Parts: sequence; C-alpha cells; structure tokens
Amino acid sequence: MVSLAVMPRGSPSLFAVILIPVYNDYAALALLLTALQPLIVEDRRVMILIVDDGSTATGDERWRSPADTRFSLQMLRLRRNVGHQRAIAIGLTYIYRHLPCDAIVVMDADGEDRPEDVPRLMDAFEQSERRGIVFAERTRRSEGVWFRFSYLVYRLLHRSLTGIPVKFGNFSIVPFEALSSLVVASELWNHYAAAVVKLGLRYTSIPTTRGRRASGRSSLDFVALVVHGLSAASVFGDVIGVRLAIATGLLAAIFGSFLAITAAQAWFSGGMSLPWLAVAGVVFALLLGQLFVTSWLVLMLVLGSRASTAFIPLRDHEWFIRDCVDISPLERATEAAFYAGTELEVFSGADNWKAYWKTFLDPYVVGDVLEIGAGIGANTLRLRASRQRRWVCVEPDPVLAARLRAVVDHQGRDLHCEIVEGTIARIESRPQFEAILYLDVLEHIADEGTELAEAAARLRPGGHLIVLAPAHERLYSEFDRAIGHHRRYTKETLSLVMPDDLELVRLLYLDSIGLALSVSNRWFLKQAQPTAAQIRFWDRMVVPCSRVVDRLCDYRLGKSVLGVWRRTANTATTDTVPTAVSTSQLAATSHGNPNARN
Repeated sequence: MVSLAVMPRGSPSLFAVILIPVYNDYAALALLLTALQPLIVEDRRVMILIVDDGSTATGDERWRSPADTRFSLQMLRLRRNVGHQRAIAIGLTYIYRHLPCDAIVVMDADGEDRPEDVPRLMDAFEQSERRGIVFAERTRRSEGVWFRFSYLVYRLLHRSLTGIPVKFGNFSIVPFEALSSLVVASELWNHYAAAVVKLGLRYTSIPTTRGRRASGRSSLDFVALVVHGLSAASVFGDVIGVRLAIATGLLAAIFGSFLAITAAQAWFSGGMSLPWLAVAGVVFALLLGQLFVTSWLVLMLVLGSRASTAFIPLRDHEWFIRDCVDISPLERATEAAFYAGTELEVFSGADNWKAYWKTFLDPYVVGDVLEIGAGIGANTLRLRASRQRRWVCVEPDPVLAARLRAVVDHQGRDLHCEIVEGTIARIESRPQFEAILYLDVLEHIADEGTELAEAAARLRPGGHLIVLAPAHERLYSEFDRAIGHHRRYTKETLSLVMPDDLELVRLLYLDSIGLALSVSNRWFLKQAQPTAAQIRFWDRMVVPCSRVVDRLCDYRLGKSVLGVWRRTANTATTDTVPTAVSTSQLAATSHGNPNARN
C-alpha cells in the first residue's frame, strides 16, 4: 500500500495539511478519516484542518474524533454557512497565515474524493519537484444517468462560454508557495479550481475515478448545483463578455450577409422583397441588438469591478471565523506533555501587545538565548534578531514542536533556531546562555521553583532570566483554568520563587486598562475563551491606551507582570542546581491543571 509522506517542513519527506470542508457530513467524515488511517506510516506526519461551514448538526449527529486517530486534527469553525467554495477559500487562507507546510491537499468530506488517491497526488507532486498544483482529473464518474447528462451539458456550456474545458474539481494538492497568489485573488472566493486557472498558476492532473458517497445524502439540490457551476463560470466573466460580444458580432455579420444576398436575388430576379424577409430582419436585428448590448454590459461591469474594492481572502477571511479548536486525541507517549490551551492562535496576531513588551526585553535578549515553551513561534520570530548568536526553542508539546519547526523553516530560514522537543531537562545543565525567556509560560508549570532553579543553572554570570506572566491571583478565571494556568503572579510572589543567585533588575506591571477588562471578565462575563474579534479590539484599541496610562502610573497597575533578573557574577559555575521556593508552598490553595505544561 502506498503511504502518505508526512514530515515537518524542510525535511526530505512531505509535510502536508489536508483541508476538508464539511457541512453536517460528520458520519462521512469519520469514515473518510478511518480510510486514511492505514495510509499513514510511523515516521511521517499529516495535519488535518476541518472547516466546519456553520454546521447545524447537534448531539449524536456531530462527529467526534476516534480515540485511536493518528492525525493531528484541528477544526476551524465558521460563524455561518458560506458555501463549499468559500469554506475552501477561508481554509486555504488560514493555513497560509497559521500553518506553514510543504503542501495542502484539498478534498471533500463525503468520500467521493477517494482517500486512496491522496498518496497518488502526493507522488505526482513530488515528481513535479513540488513546484505545481496537481489536480485529480475525473475519468469516470459514479453518479446516476441524470446527473452525468446534466454535467455533460454544463461542460459543453462552460467550454462554449469560456473556451476552457472542465476536467477537474477541488480534489488536488497545492504547494504552499502557490497560496501567496491565491489568498490575494478575489476569484478564490467564488471557485478555487477556476481561480487557479484564471491566475495562470502552474498545474497538472492525474486520472482518477470519482468515488461513491460514504454516508447519507448530499445537501445540494439541483438549484445549488447550478449555482455551483455558475460560480466557476463567473470567475471568467470578462472572457465570457468578450466571447459573447464577438459571437454576437459574427452572428450579426452572417445574418446581415444572408439578408443582403436574399434581397439582391429578389431584386435582380425582378421580384419584390418578400414581407417575411423584412419582418425576419427586424426581429433578428432586435434580438441580436439585445444580445450585443447585454454582452457589452456584462463585459463593462466585470472590467469596471476591477477598480472597486473586492473581497480579498487574506484581508477579509477572519470576519467569518468563530474559532479554531484542537480535536486530535493523538496516540501520545506517556512521557510527552501536551498543551491544554487553544489560545495560541488567537493571541498570535496581537501585534501591538507583543511590540509593547518587546521594548522592555530588547536590551536583555542578546547573545545565546533559550526560549522555554516557544509554542507556535509567534514570539520567536518577533524577537529573533542579529543581536543573538544562537537561539534555542524548547517546546514540550510534540504537535506544537512540529508546527514550530515548520514556522521557523518557512518564515525564518536565516534565523538558525534550534528546536528541542521536551523540557529544560533536555538542555545540558551548564552555564551557556545570556538570556532565558519564559513568555506566558511559567504559570503553566506545576513546580516553577524547580524549573527556575534549572534555568538559573544554565545562565552565564551576568545573564538574564526574563519572565512575562499573568498578574494577580484574584483574577484567576475560567479562562485561566481552560488554558492550563496553575496560578497568576504578583510582583511579590514572582520574586519569592526566584533562586537566591539571581538579582532583580526590573519588575513592573503592564496593561493597566486591560486590568479593568480582566476584572470585568472575572466577576461578570466569566468567559472561558476570548473571541478573535475581542482580541483585535483589545490589541488595537486598549493596548495603545495602556502604553500611555502605564507610564503615568509608573507601571504599578496591569494585568501582566514582567520581570528581569540577572545571575550574579560571583556565582560558582557548577552543575549543582540552586534551590528556590515554589508558590505551592506560599499559597494555601492551588488552581492546578493536570493538562498544563510541565
């Protein structure tokens, strides 16, 4: 059996994301993933992104991932049903923004795109040196006679109107680099395959057989199928307008010539012009005139729309996204640590907030740097600069570590970051770093005292330990619990857990206005997860105001605490680990979460 190639980006094997839009077809989706299971081999990896297109199914109708699935599964949930093609457009744009990879496989959830053809697409993609899109060309269909007849009529009309034959649908594999063109093309919003052709992207195809629906019946009726076909044709609206105008002109020329010849024959034969000739001439002239005017109006509307603001998937897709959740109960090694939170994606775009605290960190993040809990690399790419000789990222979650490798390879090829899957214990215990970072990480660690002592042992004399953490234990909320926070800190409690051989350099609170919002959520809203819209509002409106207010308050108020400690120069550089006090010894109660990082 042919196996799927799945490895982090940059390896000789393929790292692929399989994009599957679904609307209520959860039974078919479960069968599809079950069929894909045997195609995965142990040393390879596939990530699957399911785009839930506003499904209305509830309860037992909703699919739940099997406990033994070997895929990394994420579900991108949309706020409303936008249709199959637009769900694909949103999924592709989300992958471009958040899931760097080598290739994306686009396929339907109903089983008509056969899972056994996925490795064939990947093989063809590899043979093309990963440079072009590979479509699955349907050589034989499995539908009934009426559908095949209607599809044949559609193909003839499409070929007549656009001059382009219909040979394939959405089932394909796309190189990640091609997304940079697709996500800024408004045509993608109407039809993915047509957009590829319209943009002139390089593509090939392989012959495949259309599979049968795995479960249930299609939710598309005849009208919906017609709309689907017209969506593909609408991508070539300018071509259709020009071809109709040319065809109208040719028909007018042919009919005018016919009338002229007929009239000349009647005149030279000595007869009079027949009444039917005049009537026919007027009728056909009116019809041709209407068709000519209509075709030019269509052409002008299409060409004029190019000057107006169109829907750009890269710019506008986030308005339709409700959230993205991890639904992958992977086969996990008992020693592996898996992150419980889902907020990394939501906060990754908080540019103003990250730029704010970065101004305080920059003087200390130099030389050899160790970043603990690097997650998906959002902070790594922002902080990495020429001031550092070496950058080591430690991430205990194997899923996040794989994504981190892909992000670093794709977006930071010149950064030379080292990725270590595991905890700080995987790093040799000797003084070797000028800076060690815990950015929104320390609160996830159960025994932070031992963790910080391990970190201090790896700091060179004069090196800095930097911690950014949520502030004020009284603000501990459902959100903290949901994402695996054991605790929140104050300046005092954070200072108490630091090893004795570290001296304080700077300690302050940030985001004073955000503190008021956190109080509101703690006592009134009790919201377990902020929405993407709320994060955008906070980052764009609240954070800039907090930068001003924080300075006026001398950094004495805020929802986050930032501390910098320096290892004293007279500390002996031995392999012994300094002692430290854990906050579990300082507080009578604990908000521990067994799924948190440790």
